[in-house]
Amino acid sequence: MSFKRYSLFPIVDELSYSFYKRQEASIWTSAEMDFSRDLEDFEKLDVEVRNILMNVLAFFASGDGIVSKNISYRFMRSAPNFEQVAFYAAQLFIETVHAETYSLIISSLIRDTEERNKLFSAGENNLAVRSKEKWMERFIEDDTVEEWERILAFACSEGIFFTGAFAVIFWIGEMRSMQNLIFANIQISKDEALHCEFAVARLLQMDWNEDRALEIIREAAELEKEFMKAIIPDKELCYGMSQSKMLSYIEWMANRLCNMLEIPVAYSEVTKTPFSFVDKAVALEKINFFEVRAANYKRFNVDEALEKARFLF
Repeated sequence: MSFKRYSLFPIVDELSYSFYKRQEASIWTSAEMDFSRDLEDFEKLDVEVRNILMNVLAFFASGDGIVSKNISYRFMRSAPNFEQVAFYAAQLFIETVHAETYSLIISSLIRDTEERNKLFSAGENNLAVRSKEKWMERFIEDDTVEEWERILAFACSEGIFFTGAFAVIFWIGEMRSMQNLIFANIQISKDEALHCEFAVARLLQMDWNEDRALEIIREAAELEKEFMKAIIPDKELCYGMSQSKMLSYIEWMANRLCNMLEIPVAYSEVTKTPFSFVDKAVALEKINFFEVRAANYKRFNVDEALEKARFLF
């Protein structure tokens, strides 16, 4: 940490403090969901749909861990004040919740140990996942990367890499299937949107190069498109999903990030989102919020959580 003031008050960075309070207000835990309730729905999914979902979960299994590595190794060390450290500490906590949640999802749905371990180590055996991991790792480990480039790269990770995967999850939500999976990802997607928004807010206070920014955004979008081409067959699928629509959606999300940064869009030919079901996810949360939590509600118990982790392995 690069700051010298060890008292949080008086607040000097109101922007960072406000984002910290927003994250604090939306804290949740994996104990709120019971993914074993989704197993029957998972086994009923079409094999093609199930394979797409498993590839998405393979990326999620490690994605939050890489984000956490960047926070602890880079952002918390370079933070100029306590308010930024507070936000990144809150983000680091919730990223760990995300990582645990995806581990529980995989462990609850995939009963075969060998298949499950393949998902947990997808960065070693899945080229589509590994290419995204390597891109993220480069921005952590390369000391020649400027701070603004690193901030933007992780805005792309959470605003492009993650959003394509969320779209797959919300597509499955259109099937009225796997209620706990959908609910968890609505919660996670809201957290990731907040993290991306904070990154943009920081960038708007810094000096950076527009051409280089567009290059980074396009790099991330093209990697995500390659990932989706590898996991989604080139044909029309049920409930409005297709590879071509997913590629357009990724370009749409890249443009959205450009708009947030107040720079020209990366893909001028894309003018609207092809997936209305992503926007419906918020409405889905309102419908299912009490139903899911009521079905799963119990007080958080540390011993029970540890025992569950031991049982799953």
